[in-house]
Amino acid sequence: LLQDYTELEEENITLQKLVSTLKQNQVEYEGLKHEIKRFEEETVLLNSQLEDAIRLKEIAEHQLEEALETLKNEREQKNILRKELSQYITLNDNHISISVDGLKFTEDASEPNNDDKMNGHIHGPLVKLNGDYRTPTLRKGESLHPVSDLFSELNISEIQKLKQQLMQV
Repeated sequence: LLQDYTELEEENITLQKLVSTLKQNQVEYEGLKHEIKRFEEETVLLNSQLEDAIRLKEIAEHQLEEALETLKNEREQKNILRKELSQYITLNDNHISISVDGLKFTEDASEPNNDDKMNGHIHGPLVKLNGDYRTPTLRKGESLHPVSDLFSELNISEIQKLKQQLMQV
């Protein structure tokens, strides 16, 4: 009987060790299960952030394409306007040179103080003979309009100068 009792006690100790190991394994299993759940939630969050980043990238690329297209169109328009202005200036220069060739001065070369006119220095409304322009002054009621940037201001002032010179001619 003592031997049966000892065997049962040894079997009981072995079973208790097994139960202890199983409980420890169950705790580890629950811990790993919790960690997997946390990783899954983190993965979902990271995937949503990645999708947001991809959408933002697509939006930025689309806006960049639109901006580049707008810039290209503006550049083409400026080039067209430059060509038109160049043609307009060339046309008016030709018209001015034809007008200068056709001018007849009523004053005689023998008149006093006529040396400047004979030398080509005419101080009348015709301001371009030697290829340079005199700076025009603003008339009453005319004013410079404010613009948003310096480049536009320079272009507008050039255009206003050319218009005034044409008006004087």
